[in-house]
Amino acid sequence: GKPIADTHAIDVFENFIIISIADGCGMGTLPSIASKTSCQKFRDFLSVELNGKKTIKQVLDTMMKALAYVQTE
Repeated sequence: GKPIADTHAIDVFENFIIISIADGCGMGTLPSIASKTSCQKFRDFLSVELNGKKTIKQVLDTMMKALAYVQTE
């Protein structure tokens, strides 16, 4: 069927693309707000921290840090 995620975004940069998807699992307003907030925080973190990263390992490490950042926010 159709994806029904609460939030999705695609950010296109000169040398990379960030695709973010978050879902509140249909659990109401607060989880929906949380999914939107986490998606935005993830995008913000990566848009700053990915600049200058060259290897796949550097990118993956940065993505893991972004997930940890979102969890603490």
